[in-house]
Order: sequence, then structure tokens, then C-alpha cells
Amino acid sequence: MEILGRGIYTIPEACRYLDAHPSRVYRWFNENGVFTSDYNEIDGQRALSFLDLMDAKVALTFRNSNVPMPELRNAYNALREQTGRPHPFAHNDLYLHDGKIFRKEIRPDKTPLLYRVSTREGYIEEVMRPFLTRVEFDKQSHQALRWHIADGILMDPAIRFGAPVIEHTRIPAEILMQCYQAHDGDAQAVSDMYEITAEQVRNSVKFFRTLGLAA
Repeated sequence: MEILGRGIYTIPEACRYLDAHPSRVYRWFNENGVFTSDYNEIDGQRALSFLDLMDAKVALTFRNSNVPMPELRNAYNALREQTGRPHPFAHNDLYLHDGKIFRKEIRPDKTPLLYRVSTREGYIEEVMRPFLTRVEFDKQSHQALRWHIADGILMDPAIRFGAPVIEHTRIPAEILMQCYQAHDGDAQAVSDMYEITAEQVRNSVKFFRTLGLAA
């Protein structure tokens, strides 16, 4: 599969961004797991696309909200069958309530319907709340486009293969973090080099500290 515009992440990288244990993500993407990666294994190493990452992010959100694994698996498979989407979790028409997964559908009369994915039971919209507020979605397809993973930090599969960059730029956040360390924590010096603000440099450092990758 073409990598350009799809993003690419090793499992360890994906786990750092997702704040997930590697064994869980490996299990979800193995031969009998919930998901199938967009990429074939290379030399025994599995890689994920940006939409694979979004599927896993939604699954983690569900599991952390006490959605049972059978409900998650059944909902994912049902959504693939109902919508024909290869990445049915990577869309913003999903809702969560009381450990159950719902989808909003627009009926022929233009009125919305929320239904439980695994059973097609309809529910009243007011009791539902959307999630993934930091993910930006396409207005037509409702598919995930980019992830504002932290303050001032963006992951966009169309920019640098989906690596974290400074918002509104193509500057890799990791490069700024490394320059910050090389300049003894002088954010202003780094910002002058890249013609950005010191706050943007500090956002990069803060982001990588949360990942445990910066001193």
C-alpha cells in the first residue's frame, strides 16, 4: 500500500502516542485480533497507518470507558458490514453511553437517529455525548483527518508521514525538542532558529516529556 498521505508508525511509536501498553496493541492487530493493519509486515515488523491509529485510539477510549471487549469487537465488525468502511471507528458519528457503542445516522427525512451498533436499537440523542474532541474529521465522509494530540502539536498523515509537527507548520516537534536539549533549555534561541515562538518550542518539549522522551 502507498505510504504517502497515510502516515506510518511502528507499534512502539503508536503505543507512545496512544499511551497504551504494547501487548494490547500487538494483540489487537495480530492475525486473530480486532483490527487488520493497512500495511503488510516487513521483516516481521508490523506498522500502522494513521487510520489504524485512530481505530486503536477509539478502541482504547471505549475500553477505558468500561465497554466490554465483546461489545467492542461486535460493534467494529457490525460497523464494517453496515457502512462498508475499512476503518469504521475512525469516524465522528460514533457515540458512547452506559458501556454501549452507538452511531448517528441521518434518515431519509433528514432527521437523526442514534442506534446501538450491535443490535440496531434506536435511542434518544440527548443522552449521548460525542468524544475524541481533539480529532478533526472530514465534514463529508466523517473520517478522521488529523489529530491535535497535544497543545500546539498536530499529527496529520499528509504531513511528514503523520509524525507530530508544530500546528500550522511542517516542523517536526521532535526536532525542536532535540534542539532545545542541545541549547541547554533555551527556548528563545530555538524559536529564533526556526522563526516560531518560544511557546511553540515549549509545547514540543512538554509533549515529549509526557511521552517520557525528554528530560
